[in-house]
Amino acid sequence: MKIRLANAVRSLGFLLGGLMAIVAAAALFVWVSFDAEAAADALSTHFRDQYERTLMLTEKPRLSLWPRPALSLHKVSLGESGLNRNFATATDLRIELAIMPLLHHEFELRGVSASGVTLHLRQLPTGEWNAADLLAADADEAPQGWSGRLQKLVLKDAQVSIEALGHKTPIELDELNATLTLPPDGQPGSLKWQASLHDAGNESELGIKGQASVVLEHALRAGRLTGIGLELDGDSHGLRGATVRMSVDTLSWHKLGSTGELAGLKLRIRGAQGANAVDFSTQWPALAWQGRAIRGKDLVARLDTRTVSSHDEIRLGIPSLLADAPNGGRSPDASLDWQHEAGKDSTASLKLALEARVDLLARAIDATRLKGELQLRHPALREAPARLGLDGKLRWQTGSLEFDTTLAHGEDRLGLKASLHDSWPPGGRFTLGTEGFDLDRLLTSAAGQPLPALPWLAPAGSSLDGQLSLAGLRFAGLQIASLQGPVTIRDGNIGSERLNARLHDGQLSTSLQAEAASRRFTLQGDFSALTVERIADEMRLPVPLSGKASGSFRLAGLLKPGQPVAPTLEGALRWNLEQAGLRGLDLAEGLRELLPAISAARMSARSPGQDERTELGTAASRFVFANGQASAEQIESKGSWVRLNGSGLADLASGGVDFRLQAAVQAAPPKELLALRGKTVPLHVKGPALQPDLRYEPPPAGKGRP
Repeated sequence: MKIRLANAVRSLGFLLGGLMAIVAAAALFVWVSFDAEAAADALSTHFRDQYERTLMLTEKPRLSLWPRPALSLHKVSLGESGLNRNFATATDLRIELAIMPLLHHEFELRGVSASGVTLHLRQLPTGEWNAADLLAADADEAPQGWSGRLQKLVLKDAQVSIEALGHKTPIELDELNATLTLPPDGQPGSLKWQASLHDAGNESELGIKGQASVVLEHALRAGRLTGIGLELDGDSHGLRGATVRMSVDTLSWHKLGSTGELAGLKLRIRGAQGANAVDFSTQWPALAWQGRAIRGKDLVARLDTRTVSSHDEIRLGIPSLLADAPNGGRSPDASLDWQHEAGKDSTASLKLALEARVDLLARAIDATRLKGELQLRHPALREAPARLGLDGKLRWQTGSLEFDTTLAHGEDRLGLKASLHDSWPPGGRFTLGTEGFDLDRLLTSAAGQPLPALPWLAPAGSSLDGQLSLAGLRFAGLQIASLQGPVTIRDGNIGSERLNARLHDGQLSTSLQAEAASRRFTLQGDFSALTVERIADEMRLPVPLSGKASGSFRLAGLLKPGQPVAPTLEGALRWNLEQAGLRGLDLAEGLRELLPAISAARMSARSPGQDERTELGTAASRFVFANGQASAEQIESKGSWVRLNGSGLADLASGGVDFRLQAAVQAAPPKELLALRGKTVPLHVKGPALQPDLRYEPPPAGKGRP
């Protein structure tokens, strides 16, 4: 028994030894008979004839048999089709092969491992990519003597540059490591990857990793990914500390991706943009495409932003996406809902119904019709809520935005058109126009009253050039026949080299600078033929002068909520009045009543009656604004019977005046004042601007008593 067992073991040893010898001999035969030059020529000829690409091999291919048969290539480059530029390069490329076909000098592919890879993906003007011809290859298009089915692909430390149409700068993928395994029996394989993404155009620095189950058919012509998971972390599009999580139940494609379906996509993006905490999410239960036509249903998206003092939420719903647009899809029943809160007393709500088209070729979304209502709640509004209609159209294309909208309040209309090369923060051009809009029907604010706590209308980071074309405007009581001129907005600051306003029959031109951080504004310009009394009455300002005013000014002040503007003014205003008048005081009647006191050189005062007025002829002065007051160093007026000279000040907060004047009575005064002809009377005007007291305060003896 022991002898038989020993003989069996000895026979098995001889058999194994024989097999090893045969394998060694076969390996030696393969290695010795391998023709490196023929293999290199076959590969180069294939890419040249089949794809018009140049394959450069700096060294001859090397065949190794351990641990498994593989063809090694060092410093390889492949050119673009028909162009003298690199498409891909690799420091080391290892092509794993089946052993048996090598005995017949044939190469049966099993796997590919590459390191030091650089890949340049570029979208052509036609919309196709510079790798489309390679991806469309059939198995029968393999190089002569090559066959097989890829079972494993490994990339180590690859670099990928992606140049997409309409994208400002290339997207760079660094340190890309990916592993693809495909079982030979057609069962689902696996795909895992990780990389670092850099996109200078969108300030993106992201780490990426993901995984999916894979089934491929006919190379890459058809396939299916299931259980897709994608994670990104970093900074992008101004979002700091961003986290992106995406999952897809199924992504399948046919005909090299010209048709396909996507099911169960869920995406969530969170991060911080300045002081805003941003949370975006979307769900696509079903989406399919055929060529450039897409269809889907029940697509929803939500954007939530929060600061310490405000909260905004935007919801987009697309119940149906129809594949009847030339290069995309059309949604006849999309909706947009925006909710804004800034404290308990300040809210906004916008509900829009819109018809939208998606153009994949142009990478654009056209809202050909949008219509809805904006509801506002704020202490500065007359109604709670104020309701404004909104209609128009817009177009978004790869980050740019164009829109033409009209805001309606009752019969009033305000139109806003814009062409923005950057959607947010906004950058581009705009026009704002109206043929009639009464802001006083909407707002409760009035001149001289504290400003309401309205938001600053120029966003931080914005860069806008605009044109105002406003007519029939009313604000704080003031009727503005027209307001026109250019406006610039830079990082929230508002400016204009020249704004031209027509106020009744007069004209006003001014430059403007308004700072977002300090809320400080500066105006410098001139005016002519302004109807002072009418403007003052419309704005309910206590201005005692009347007539046609011309002059120049340089003023600065603050636009702070809860604070009147007038007491913050600084600067100077030089003016001349034609057809000048003094409201609230009848100088002739005042002198007549004070005449006995003037004759006796004793102090006296007189309070005016209602609707008194004095015609002054012409008047001129210069007001200096500071510390809540307007002071006049020299006031001069020339009337038919009296000339006035003097100085004084007005309190901008209380509306009181305090002026000391010298009244020189001319040759033809009213007959009751003939006793004062040729004399100069010192007068003190003090009290409310529109109804001040007139006081006679005689100078000391020998100091020019009348």
